[in-house]
Amino acid sequence: MSRHVVKEKIKGTRDVFVERDDGEVSVIWPCGEDREFTPDDLRTCLDFIEEFGDAYPGVFVQMEDSEGQQFVARLAGDDFLAGQQIDDTERFTWNTMRGALEDAADDIDEQLKADDGDGDGG
Repeated sequence: MSRHVVKEKIKGTRDVFVERDDGEVSVIWPCGEDREFTPDDLRTCLDFIEEFGDAYPGVFVQMEDSEGQQFVARLAGDDFLAGQQIDDTERFTWNTMRGALEDAADDIDEQLKADDGDGDGG
């Protein structure tokens, strides 16, 4: 597999980056910590945050990335907080964050299909 690395700042955030690197998406927080997701795990996580936020607006939920690293998230409307722990979170606009992460997951899927050569991704 060829190595594809794309790292870009998520617009509207204070130094939060998303990195696409050979099959995984990493979210890199301002403190330097990161959380890594496969595209499918990332989509599942985003869907769960949205469903949980709709049912329990403003309540934090503790989750894990694809590597088992924990983080917390809270969604109330378009106001999204996430970080390593409740007292160390960053505020985001949900639609901006979700859009950037979904784009990254889609890019990884495209990379995997291109690297696979037969278009079926696996």
